[in-house]
Amino acid sequence: MSTRDLPIVVGVDESPCTTAAIRWALGEARVSDRPLKLVTAYRQAVVIIPAPHIVTTPELIGHDVRADALRLVEQAASESQGLAPDVEITTEAVEGSPVDVLLEQGETAGLLVLGSRQLHA
Repeated sequence: MSTRDLPIVVGVDESPCTTAAIRWALGEARVSDRPLKLVTAYRQAVVIIPAPHIVTTPELIGHDVRADALRLVEQAASESQGLAPDVEITTEAVEGSPVDVLLEQGETAGLLVLGSRQLHA
């Protein structure tokens, strides 16, 4: 399988650079006729109860981190579909550190697109 058959994966977060990365990837997806996959990483909040218990249950902290992550990539997909209705777009929210998740996603991507940290040249 050539890289031309693999999706273009974009790392999505709440930074302003995500928009630029997605727009660039949409252009590349159109030109290469490849699907776009928007991916974000999240971590469940950890609540520490006096030893020896560590609890990661979202219900205990009243916040669903996974649902927030899904909303983030789905909103990005919706906006992207408006810009490029001819591009196939999928989304995924993966539990883990952003570095680990993106490295893993890159193994099955034809191209991995990340935004700039704006550290200048």
